[in-house]
Amino acid sequence: MTAFEKAWKSVKKSIETATRSAELWAHNTEEIYFKVINAIQSSVNMGETREETKALLATSILPAAMMPIEGLHEELSRPDYDGTTDSWNDIDWEEVAEGFMDYYDEYQQAGV
Repeated sequence: MTAFEKAWKSVKKSIETATRSAELWAHNTEEIYFKVINAIQSSVNMGETREETKALLATSILPAAMMPIEGLHEELSRPDYDGTTDSWNDIDWEEVAEGFMDYYDEYQQAGV
Protein backbone atom coordinates (compact mmCIF):
# COMPACT_ATOMS: atom_id res chain seq x y z
CA MET A 1 0.00 0.00 0.00
CA THR A 2 1.41 3.38 -0.99
CA ALA A 3 1.67 6.35 1.35
CA PHE A 4 -1.15 8.03 -0.57
CA GLU A 5 -3.41 4.98 -0.17
CA LYS A 6 -2.69 4.85 3.57
CA ALA A 7 -3.43 8.56 3.93
CA TRP A 8 -6.66 8.27 1.93
CA LYS A 9 -7.77 5.28 4.02
CA SER A 10 -7.16 7.33 7.17
CA VAL A 11 -9.15 10.30 5.81
CA LYS A 12 -12.01 8.03 4.75
CA LYS A 13 -12.07 6.38 8.20
CA SER A 14 -12.11 9.77 9.90
CA ILE A 15 -15.08 10.89 7.82
CA GLU A 16 -16.97 7.69 8.57
CA THR A 17 -16.34 7.70 12.32
CA ALA A 18 -16.89 11.46 12.74
CA THR A 19 -20.13 11.26 10.77
CA ARG A 20 -21.36 8.29 12.78
CA SER A 21 -20.59 10.13 16.02
CA ALA A 22 -22.52 13.18 14.81
CA GLU A 23 -25.46 11.00 13.77
CA LEU A 24 -25.64 9.41 17.19
CA TRP A 25 -25.40 12.74 19.00
CA ALA A 26 -28.06 14.31 16.75
CA HIS A 27 -30.55 11.49 17.28
CA ASN A 28 -29.88 11.05 20.99
CA THR A 29 -29.71 14.67 22.16
CA GLU A 30 -33.31 15.65 22.79
CA GLU A 31 -32.87 19.38 22.11
CA ILE A 32 -31.20 18.77 18.74
CA TYR A 33 -33.55 15.98 17.74
CA PHE A 34 -36.66 18.10 18.28
CA LYS A 35 -35.06 21.15 16.65
CA VAL A 36 -34.44 19.06 13.52
CA ILE A 37 -37.92 17.50 13.59
CA ASN A 38 -39.52 20.95 13.92
CA ALA A 39 -37.43 22.25 11.02
CA ILE A 40 -38.54 19.32 8.88
CA GLN A 41 -42.20 19.91 9.74
CA SER A 42 -41.83 23.60 8.88
CA SER A 43 -40.16 22.73 5.58
CA VAL A 44 -42.97 20.38 4.64
CA ASN A 45 -45.58 22.99 5.61
CA MET A 46 -43.79 25.62 3.50
CA GLY A 47 -43.72 23.28 0.50
CA GLU A 48 -39.95 22.87 0.38
CA THR A 49 -38.63 19.84 -1.45
CA ARG A 50 -36.83 16.94 0.16
CA GLU A 51 -33.55 18.16 -1.32
CA GLU A 52 -34.09 21.73 -0.07
CA THR A 53 -34.88 20.44 3.41
CA LYS A 54 -31.87 18.15 3.48
CA ALA A 55 -29.62 21.00 2.33
CA LEU A 56 -31.01 23.30 5.04
CA LEU A 57 -30.36 20.67 7.71
CA ALA A 58 -26.86 19.90 6.40
CA THR A 59 -25.66 23.46 5.91
CA SER A 60 -27.34 25.30 8.73
CA ILE A 61 -29.51 23.59 11.32
CA LEU A 62 -27.41 20.57 12.28
CA PRO A 63 -23.97 22.22 12.41
CA ALA A 64 -25.30 25.22 14.34
CA ALA A 65 -27.25 23.08 16.80
CA MET A 66 -24.37 20.70 17.41
CA MET A 67 -21.51 23.19 17.63
CA PRO A 68 -21.98 23.82 21.38
CA ILE A 69 -22.00 20.12 22.33
CA GLU A 70 -18.75 19.63 24.21
CA GLY A 71 -19.24 15.86 24.39
CA LEU A 72 -19.19 15.57 20.61
CA HIS A 73 -16.02 17.64 20.36
CA GLU A 74 -14.39 15.51 23.05
CA GLU A 75 -15.43 12.33 21.27
CA LEU A 76 -14.03 13.56 17.96
CA SER A 77 -10.69 14.50 19.51
CA ARG A 78 -10.29 11.24 21.45
CA PRO A 79 -7.76 8.93 19.73
CA ASP A 80 -9.24 5.84 18.06
CA TYR A 81 -7.82 2.34 18.42
CA ASP A 82 -5.21 3.17 15.77
CA GLY A 83 -4.17 6.46 17.38
CA THR A 84 -5.93 8.72 14.87
CA THR A 85 -8.41 11.40 15.83
CA ASP A 86 -11.38 12.89 14.02
CA SER A 87 -12.36 16.51 13.70
CA TRP A 88 -15.40 18.68 13.15
CA ASN A 89 -14.36 19.04 9.51
CA ASP A 90 -14.55 15.27 9.03
CA ILE A 91 -18.32 15.21 9.55
CA ASP A 92 -20.38 14.60 6.41
CA TRP A 93 -23.38 16.77 7.31
CA GLU A 94 -25.37 15.62 4.28
CA GLU A 95 -25.18 12.07 5.56
CA VAL A 96 -26.22 13.17 9.05
CA ALA A 97 -29.18 15.05 7.52
CA GLU A 98 -30.11 12.02 5.42
CA GLY A 99 -30.64 10.12 8.67
CA PHE A 100 -33.61 12.38 9.39
CA MET A 101 -35.18 12.37 5.94
CA ASP A 102 -37.55 9.48 6.70
CA TYR A 103 -39.39 12.02 8.87
CA TYR A 104 -39.68 14.33 5.87
CA ASP A 105 -41.18 11.48 3.85
CA GLU A 106 -43.64 10.62 6.64
CA TYR A 107 -44.75 14.24 7.12
CA GLN A 108 -45.05 14.73 3.37
CA GLN A 109 -47.29 11.66 3.05
CA ALA A 110 -49.35 12.62 6.09
CA GLY A 111 -49.78 16.18 4.90
CA VAL A 112 -48.48 17.59 8.20
